[in-house]
Amino acid sequence: MQVEGTKFRQLQKILLEALRTTERIETAIKYAIDDYGLRISKFDVLTKVAPNEYVFDLIEKVNTVDGIEYLICGALRECPDSRTLTAFSEEFGIACSSDVISSNNGTQARSSSLVELCVKDFTGRVQEIRDIIVKLAEDAKAESAKQKDKSFGASGSGSVVIIKGMGGVGKTQLAYAVAQQLAQQYPDGLVEVNLRGADKKALAPESVLLTVLQKLLKLPSISSSITPSRSDSLKDDYRTLLEGKSVLIVADNAQDYEQVKPLASVPLGCDLIVTTRLSINHPGGIPIQIGPLPHSVAEAMLCKICKRIGKDAAELARLCGYLPLALRISANRLEADPSFPVGEYLSNLANDPLVQLSDPIDKDLIVEASLRLSWDPLTPTARNVLAQLSIFRISFDFAAAQGILHLPKGAPKLRQVISELFSYSLLTWEDSTKYYTIHDLVGAFARTQLKAIANSTYLRYAQYYVELAEKAEALYRKTGDTAAIVADEGLQPEELLHLNVVWAWLLSARRSPTTNKLLLRFAECSIYTEGLFNGSRQQRIQQWNIILGIAQRQNDLSSQITAWGGLASSYTNLDKPDNQDRLRQAIDCFRQQITIAQEIKAYSREAAATWNLSLALEALDPISVADLERAVRLAQDYIDYNKEQIKDADRERLAKLRTRIAELGAGSKPAYVPEPTRQESFDRDELDK
Repeated sequence: MQVEGTKFRQLQKILLEALRTTERIETAIKYAIDDYGLRISKFDVLTKVAPNEYVFDLIEKVNTVDGIEYLICGALRECPDSRTLTAFSEEFGIACSSDVISSNNGTQARSSSLVELCVKDFTGRVQEIRDIIVKLAEDAKAESAKQKDKSFGASGSGSVVIIKGMGGVGKTQLAYAVAQQLAQQYPDGLVEVNLRGADKKALAPESVLLTVLQKLLKLPSISSSITPSRSDSLKDDYRTLLEGKSVLIVADNAQDYEQVKPLASVPLGCDLIVTTRLSINHPGGIPIQIGPLPHSVAEAMLCKICKRIGKDAAELARLCGYLPLALRISANRLEADPSFPVGEYLSNLANDPLVQLSDPIDKDLIVEASLRLSWDPLTPTARNVLAQLSIFRISFDFAAAQGILHLPKGAPKLRQVISELFSYSLLTWEDSTKYYTIHDLVGAFARTQLKAIANSTYLRYAQYYVELAEKAEALYRKTGDTAAIVADEGLQPEELLHLNVVWAWLLSARRSPTTNKLLLRFAECSIYTEGLFNGSRQQRIQQWNIILGIAQRQNDLSSQITAWGGLASSYTNLDKPDNQDRLRQAIDCFRQQITIAQEIKAYSREAAATWNLSLALEALDPISVADLERAVRLAQDYIDYNKEQIKDADRERLAKLRTRIAELGAGSKPAYVPEPTRQESFDRDELDK
């Protein structure tokens, strides 16, 4: 009934003001829109950009008291503590029951159990929901246009949305959230069926159709004498029941396309939403691929469930891999036990994520069980490949995968196996970088399956990246430019991260001839790339001492030169020496380098150590003429040896050193001149050779 009276205008004005002032305006608006918005306009209202704009526009369009009351009820369900809303709802006698509410046309809109399945603290996925709503609207508009053109035939078809993603990513809740948003668009009912595609009791296609038919027949809006029994007539019965109706069907947890194909023939006015872990496609369907939540949304979800997480939300979200299932389990556990310190839970989660990500009350909330549902259907080869690839905790390319994998003879080609992993949403691909990624929790689960082949897999991983480091070192020697190491033809950012992982693993791995050999090879080629690795000064000193000890036990003199150089560079930065004691330790390391290089006649390495020693002596404070004279002699030896490669800046440095000697004058005592164990300058006869 149209109302022009005072009551309507008062309600409209107060509701607008209440929604403007409530703290949770966006959520209140969302519920208000859910309740009434789609009854005013099918989709156009929700596709506006700003929530404030479309809700106020919506309220302006509402022209009945019933409509206004409906909006108030929706807002009150989310904001029951809003004094403004409560006060005027009581003043005007508005009953805010969500079970039965009158609509514009006087029919009864029943609360759907499917809508109620959407968790109250559902967070995020705003863009995905909007995309689905818009695409459904576009499809409906296009299909309606076809019906006006008689050449397309008499009957049209509804849309099929396929929501894809890994286990625990929130596909089902997204489907429920969409159903909640669109509930009023399907006045004849909402139907949900669990296809059980991820377990061993998946419904057969005929059982899927029969189950949906039985649920449809229970809807008050569908009256029929059909008794579905014969398999050959089920498809016709399905189409007949839905013809001329507006029903939304959610087919959750699909196993494959064959399982949902019978449901895909929905007539115009009805739509189907499918959720699946698998890469299912339907001709003309609407594919929606979802991944973990954005960082800020994941943190908001944690705090919405358990407020005391607070400042630890960022770290907890990271450890959960931003996966909705893991986030919910963690927040539930902390909310259920207020005595459980958040910091302690974070520590436990970091050490053993699969054990911690299990809800002790709700047995459906177990991350490991969810991941196993994707693991079990894999072929043995795919399981083997995923287990080996799980050592990649950072994105990797196809060449790296080939480099570390060991497959038995007769196994399918790697591309084929990777496609299988993709089909189960166990791998993701970034087209811009051409890199694969395994989710942190998928990797944690798959690594538990490595078992006997774990060590050999890590050794192949280390071998591959040591060879990559050797190529990077060769590139530097070719160009003489450190920047070339990380240029387009050099190491990529992900590869540098992998080098850090391998470096740390080789240093901490159980010592064996193989790990020792790989570590020394890595050390040999890290003269310039080592500076790209992470770690504090003290950590680098410890690392190079480990390498030096291995090299000495194996009497590997070349690696000893490298280790002494690594120690020297860890003690001080010759460009900006910041500590005289560490500088003297570096000088001792350079002297050791020179001694060993002379012993094995490694003249180029002796020359480099000589130059560095001259730089270190020059940086002494205070410095004597004797120290400077030694620095000049060593620098001159280096310049004589590298005549063709010497830069003007090196000659200028030598000239400045001689000027400083003249300024200091003769007679001062050396500040630090350790006695060399061997000659510290080049053998001129050897140099001439």
